[in-house]
Amino acid sequence: MKNAIRNNRKHLFYYLFLGLLLSGLLLAACEQADDDDDSTVNTTGTNASVPVTLSVKAANSSDYSPDQSQMRLHSTVDITPDTEFHPTSIASGPPEGFRLAITEIILESTGEDQGIVKLFESSEGVVIDIEGSVVDLSSLIGEVENQVDASGNEIIFNIPSGTYNRLNFSFMRKAQIKGCVRAVFAEDISDVTDASGDHTYCTQAEFSTFSGNKGQNADFEDKTPEWMDFDINGLNSFTADTSETFGLGFPIENNLVVEATTDVLQVNMVIDLNRLLRFYNRGRSDTGPNPGHPTDFSYFFDTTFHDSIFGFAGEPGQIYGYYMSAYTCWNADVIPEDHICQADGSWIDFWMTILTDASGNPLVASFMPDDDNMGIVKGTHRDVSGDFVVDNGDGTMKIRFSLGEGDEGAIMNFPQNLSATPVGGSISGVQIEGYQDSYGTVSILRRQL
Repeated sequence: MKNAIRNNRKHLFYYLFLGLLLSGLLLAACEQADDDDDSTVNTTGTNASVPVTLSVKAANSSDYSPDQSQMRLHSTVDITPDTEFHPTSIASGPPEGFRLAITEIILESTGEDQGIVKLFESSEGVVIDIEGSVVDLSSLIGEVENQVDASGNEIIFNIPSGTYNRLNFSFMRKAQIKGCVRAVFAEDISDVTDASGDHTYCTQAEFSTFSGNKGQNADFEDKTPEWMDFDINGLNSFTADTSETFGLGFPIENNLVVEATTDVLQVNMVIDLNRLLRFYNRGRSDTGPNPGHPTDFSYFFDTTFHDSIFGFAGEPGQIYGYYMSAYTCWNADVIPEDHICQADGSWIDFWMTILTDASGNPLVASFMPDDDNMGIVKGTHRDVSGDFVVDNGDGTMKIRFSLGEGDEGAIMNFPQNLSATPVGGSISGVQIEGYQDSYGTVSILRRQL
């Protein structure tokens, strides 16, 4: 078990593309809302008869993958980074399986042509099932294609001509997740005797994040993983209403223009599951994963879903994944030019994801620490002020990130030519400036194509 989890945790990398291909073929889709608040976008000419086709590409470099030939976007090699990082209380990694229920997909215009177009709607949600590298969207496609009006006539869905500048998704708060995480925890952190050293924890249905059941480490350790109800809407109350939904919206850069002559457009949803599965083992009983999280029992939790999902328009390019280990100093009055710690520092490990557009320019960046309590590097490109990529003029770039609370950080001197580093290749000369006036030098292994 532990050998398998070791490999999974170090290089497992999930992605889901839900491509909404807006093409010239007539297909059925969802009924548009009739009320004033959900009006369709005002047209600027002849309506473009643009139907919605759903397609999926999934990539998973997991040992769980049933068929490596199904990996459309990436391949992988088995790499174990040389790291001295030991988490204090949190183990994280990707799940073996993940089920997420979508209730709504909307294109929105907030300009002169104010209004929305519902691409998909289901009051109870339609589940996307991700297990290994297989994604089953047949139920979602079927629900779209089989919709009829009150008279039994098939509904043909025309997207009005107009300019759309926002893409919105709604989800059921309750997802399901299955898998194990492993870590070698730091010693002598707390008085919880079974929280230090090498441990593997697996999801258990009895201790879902909605159940209110309080487990201990032994309830999860070295078990067979089970499907478990999983709250993906941030802070877990452990007794939340499983019927709740929540929405996430994404501005469409440079807008999405639909005209009567439009041939093919594309909007996408991307989910990075690489650090979604997280377990708190009370190694630090003075604090939970986040302020307000309980410290008197052990549990799986989510603090990353909102920062691991992205919506955008246009054809995507390549996805790059990097395992990063940094030796950092915190609360610095002055950051030295070489970013080498002048006093005793701390090791932190984290994962960086970059998705490019079709031209190879960075479009999305995501940063997830292995341990939330060492989260001086965490967040995405979305909330930085100004451009998140800065060209240094010497073949390197600065990649900026934020949690949207005013603080920002950056990876410094990262190679601009992402494809120049092969899978398994290392990158040197990279530095970090994180939250809490932290800085350091970074060791990097590229993990994905």
